[in-house]
Amino acid sequence: HVMIRCEEAAPWNLPQRVMSVCARMGTYKIECGLLPEKNGDETVKTWLPKEQSVNKEEGSLDSAEVRIFMRTEGGVTRRKVHGRGWAANDQELMGEIAGAVEEMKKQGKADALILIDSLDDVSYSQVFKLVKAVQEKKLGPIGFASPVEDR
Repeated sequence: HVMIRCEEAAPWNLPQRVMSVCARMGTYKIECGLLPEKNGDETVKTWLPKEQSVNKEEGSLDSAEVRIFMRTEGGVTRRKVHGRGWAANDQELMGEIAGAVEEMKKQGKADALILIDSLDDVSYSQVFKLVKAVQEKKLGPIGFASPVEDR
């Protein structure tokens, strides 16, 4: 598998490029962590989705996905689930994600992909923190999407 470690403030597009190359080369098992490496620091082990592109086609929104938008404005990272308002905090965001996943299950889409749609200027640490939280709550498989405008 591949280990990706970046500085907390590194822009998201850098590790995203590595993930894209990994998927194109057939390497789907990745582990993510932050730099500098410290004793006991945490990493996130995940599989890049094989059935869907790591970077879904730009401009596409799929009905079997829970898309999470991440945007940085004025140095502050804002996050929201597609079709909902910007979350005020981590707890609210996780509640929105869990609610959207539950709605998918009720529609018979239990295997809905949770897609992180992050612009390049969002820090790696913000994306890492979200992936870790989604995995800890066991909300579903995670993918990464090329940014689209929320409608």
